[in-house]
Amino acid sequence: MSERREPSSPIHLAPKELVAWLAGQWRDSVSNPDSPYRLPILVTMAGSPAGRTVVVREAGESPLEVHFHTDLRSAKVAQLRESPACLLVWYDARSRIQVQARGQARLHSGDERARQAWEPLPVHNGRQYGQVEFPGTSLSHPLAEVLPEKEDGWRNFCLGIVGIADLELLQLDRDGNIRCRVEPSGGGWIKRWIAP
Repeated sequence: MSERREPSSPIHLAPKELVAWLAGQWRDSVSNPDSPYRLPILVTMAGSPAGRTVVVREAGESPLEVHFHTDLRSAKVAQLRESPACLLVWYDARSRIQVQARGQARLHSGDERARQAWEPLPVHNGRQYGQVEFPGTSLSHPLAEVLPEKEDGWRNFCLGIVGIADLELLQLDRDGNIRCRVEPSGGGWIKRWIAP
């Protein structure tokens, strides 16, 4: 019987290095639109679970967190207000790694933290929050009406920050899939192998 080989994969890193590698992927994705870590699916848990794509706008390692922007009037904001528990999911098709990050979302609108995220936004991004119709409103045409000035969108702008509580990674491999959970422990991180 042949010996099973261990694939070269970040999943084999020590817990601290694995968390640092992920945080680096998230940070790099902010300026790299082609990164597989730029557009996670955000799953909210209030009522029926609902998933949608968000854009990583900032990320930190200590504390481990991911930032995204959204319209204050969107369903996801109402759902996160009802239950801040959420899940972010990425899939890197090149390396065949799935990452799930469970956490709690904090929402900022109209405050200094939101303003710090708002100010560097390009005009065309900021104007999108000045859309007249609420997200999800039925339209008789494909494009929503958007007010002309960036500052018109400020009142609808919301910064979401997901504080990551734990991680689960799945490495798909023809020789056998590998899965682990990474959790905080004593000021650091521990990794547990789990069945895929």
